[in-house]
Formats: sequence, structure tokens, C-alpha cells
Amino acid sequence: MTNRRPFQRLSATPVPAWLAARPNALVPDAREAPQHAQDPLAGSLRLDGQNHEILLLCQRRDRPVFLHCYYGKASQSYAQMFVAFGFCEGCDLIGGWKAWRQAALEAWQQTTITALQQAAIGAKKPTMQSVRNLEAQETAPFPR
Repeated sequence: MTNRRPFQRLSATPVPAWLAARPNALVPDAREAPQHAQDPLAGSLRLDGQNHEILLLCQRRDRPVFLHCYYGKASQSYAQMFVAFGFCEGCDLIGGWKAWRQAALEAWQQTTITALQQAAIGAKKPTMQSVRNLEAQETAPFPR
């Protein structure tokens, strides 16, 4: 474990592309169990402070690792640990889940504003149904 490799810290915006480019990535979630259960990232598994040894020993080290927690502090330590243990690529989410949700909200707001502006340019008044449709849209590119 003395051969430490650098790891990458990602802000929320490039994460969907990073994950899409690495479909086999291991995605540990270091948040508390209730937060993970309520709002998990697709494909993530709960990292509870006890199962990290199993992951370190049993997972292939050529598998990239994306770690996240609530504020981005614990995941940074875990990402350093996985890379130091020999995983080919490791990164964590700057600002954690809180930043992820904020970025998703901002993306949704921008989509809504753009749609309403386009409706105004097209001389269409937004209807309650069109607003509901916008609200029902997924916050792509920020998957859950």
C-alpha cells in the first residue's frame, strides 16, 4: 500500500459522463443508512465502515471506484484508501450528495426556464399540464 496513486475529485456536473464511460464502476455510498435507502444513486451500495475491507479484498482492482457521501469529506478519505490499495481509478464527489442534489435542482430549474421562454417565444401560454409535465421530468443528466 505504499505506492499511492493520485485520485480524482469531481464536481457534480461531470459525474454522469464519468459514470457512463465506466459502466462497471464500483459506486460505494458512505452516507448513513437512512439517507442511502431514501435517495440512492443507481447501482450504488452502502459503505458502512465495516464492509470496506471486503470490497478492498474481493473486488477486481481494475474496476474504477466512484465514492460519495453527504458532504464530500468521508468519500475523499475512502477514495484515497481505494486508490492506495491498488484500484486503477478512484474518485469522489466534491461537496457530496448535497452538491449532487443542488446541481440536479439547478439543471431542472434551467430546463423549466428554457421551456417557459420557448413557450413565450412561440406565443403559447404554458398550461398547468405543461408545467406538470416539466415537474414530472427526470432531472437528467443527474440519475438517482
